[in-house]
Amino acid sequence: MSPKKLIPFLVVLLVLAGLVAWRKASEKKPGTIVEQVKLETLAGDSLKAEDIARVELYAGSKPEEKVVLAKEGDAWKIASLHNAPADKEAVDKFVKSLVGLKGEFRATAEGDDKLAAFELKDDQAFHAKGYKDGSDAPALDVLVGKTADFRTVFIRKAGDSRVHVEGTNLKRDAGVTDSGDTAAPKPTKWLKTELLALDKTKITRVALTLPDKELVFERHEKPAAEAPPAEAEKAEGGEAAPEAPKAPEYEWKLASGGFDQKFSNMELETLLGRFTNLTVTDVADPAKKAEIGFEPPQYKAVISVEGQDDVVLLGGRTAPGQNAYVQVGTAGDALIYEMNKINFEQVFIKGAPMFTLPALTVAKEKAARVEVTQPNGRVAVAQADGAWSLTEPVYELEKQQLTADNLVNTAVALKAVDYADGVQDDASFDKTVLIESPDGNHTIRLGGPSKCIEGVYARFDDNPATLVVSKTDAAKLLAPARDYYVMAVLGGRLDDVNRIEFAGDGGPFAVSKSGETWSLEKGGATTPVPNDMVEDFLSTARGFQLAGPVPGQPAVLEGAAFSVVCRNADGTAASLEFGPETEGRQKVVLGGASTLFDAEAPVVAQLREALNTLANPPAPEPEPLPETQPMPAAAAPAAPAPLPEISHEIVEMPTEAAPAAAAEAPVAAAEAPVAAAEAPVAAPVPETAPAAAAEAPVAAPAPEAAPAAPVEAAPVVVVSEPAAAAQ
Repeated sequence: MSPKKLIPFLVVLLVLAGLVAWRKASEKKPGTIVEQVKLETLAGDSLKAEDIARVELYAGSKPEEKVVLAKEGDAWKIASLHNAPADKEAVDKFVKSLVGLKGEFRATAEGDDKLAAFELKDDQAFHAKGYKDGSDAPALDVLVGKTADFRTVFIRKAGDSRVHVEGTNLKRDAGVTDSGDTAAPKPTKWLKTELLALDKTKITRVALTLPDKELVFERHEKPAAEAPPAEAEKAEGGEAAPEAPKAPEYEWKLASGGFDQKFSNMELETLLGRFTNLTVTDVADPAKKAEIGFEPPQYKAVISVEGQDDVVLLGGRTAPGQNAYVQVGTAGDALIYEMNKINFEQVFIKGAPMFTLPALTVAKEKAARVEVTQPNGRVAVAQADGAWSLTEPVYELEKQQLTADNLVNTAVALKAVDYADGVQDDASFDKTVLIESPDGNHTIRLGGPSKCIEGVYARFDDNPATLVVSKTDAAKLLAPARDYYVMAVLGGRLDDVNRIEFAGDGGPFAVSKSGETWSLEKGGATTPVPNDMVEDFLSTARGFQLAGPVPGQPAVLEGAAFSVVCRNADGTAASLEFGPETEGRQKVVLGGASTLFDAEAPVVAQLREALNTLANPPAPEPEPLPETQPMPAAAAPAAPAPLPEISHEIVEMPTEAAPAAAAEAPVAAAEAPVAAAEAPVAAPVPETAPAAAAEAPVAAPAPEAAPAAPVEAAPVVVVSEPAAAAQ
């Protein structure tokens, strides 16, 4: 195509392009998303995040549990939590969301009933208020209700019935994810949890003071190494090249304390690293120092840092293993924070693994006997052919093999986990574990509880060092005699019970089994007992446990409160006899045992209650009456049938026939039942008047005796007044 022919097309194309451009320029541009969905700014355009100086948050159901955040300069404080420092970034973000609320109008809810549907009643909703500095009236007061869907929530302004939908969930952002009684916000949500953030490379000294030890680590610069002889290198121009200064190298040494001079550098590096990010979880009430082990503080850490004053960290706790409390600085008004026990014990460290502590290593297969002596008795186990068994004390009970194995396994490989400075009084080590072996005996002496960790002070053989073994190991070594036996004394002896006998208050009685049926024999009467009731009692009896033996006491009671005997089908029996309650316990005699036992009173009460239930079974339900068949019509004179509607011809009798009818009336009346029985099948009465008058008295009583209306009733006869008078 020639260029001349293309010119018209190009002109048309340019004109069309111009029209399109003009149309687009003249069209009204769509508004923002806010304008399109008609979002409303709840705070007003003039309110800025910087204007808010105080925030109040609370659940409508618990207005007294209010979280108050107050701005002091550029920082935020939790006024409702002893004025603790708040996480500035978190609070600023929340305030920005609060003043930036833009909701889509959803409905108008006038009255509490309609607001309740959105959970926006005052006592239902979550309240968020923002105040300007120096103002007692909120600049913004918003109520947050339930979620509209997984992305939005219903909100409204205080005093306004208009409900909006908002994508920002202030309730969730405040840390409230529950509803109902647990929906109150927590001040710890806003707590600045970082307590210390020191530069590890600038720490020069760490001094730790614990209730039973002290130790100090110091950093020292290593002496510079001598440079090896070498020819001096020359730069261009013949001058020697200057050497770059080397960074100093440091090493840590134990300045004082410790179990010995050798310690783990890796563990020390871990300790120093804890001071770079030491966190807390809550703030303690400063008025309760004595209750949290802070009067006076029992722990102290002094950290020396290049270019600044020493950092002092004080600590306290109510007992080892519990959460602890710390305070930075020595000022009396400094905040006391709660710290979880893991963080606390990583600062105030135990002896191992920082130091290598003593341990026992006895070949188990060579050990012959292990004996534990305590103030309240002695336990001994011995080995025979590779198996360990209890030899002392001996009771007529089933043994717990696991307890004996735990004792031996722990004793032959016992390790210390901590140590204490100084020497405690020998009298405190009043528990002894003796391990007898052909290679030599070993002795472990155990004392009181550790002051720092969950454990017990100990000494190994002739070593005077005061060590600490873990609470778990100590429990296995010092298990009471009862733990070596099965205290559920009836558990395996009630497999085929066919009779239960009780004597005591409310008895005697017995429950016996015949075939598959149980019966109560009490007071000369026999009452059925449901099988499930007996099974409930047997279940309680199998779970009953003795508290333990009473050493040195024979199986004799001064007085019995009650007794129970369970007899099996094979002739064996299990019996318990209980004495009266004394100081929360009851003495118990177990049938076949020569030692006296005792049991906790509440445990005995459960067994006694099960016996009471067994003695009072529910009354048997009456047998249902047999189904009755409807009586025949002739046998039901007491059920008169309703009179049929009068649908036949009424015949009036002549007056002269009355005497004859009157004379025969008694006879007819006597025969009425027979006539009544035949009424349903009787033929219609002929219209002959004299005959009908004579038979009328016979048919008259029929409606009273007939149980149902006849198929075709006879005509009704009406007697004239003279005849009625004759009757």
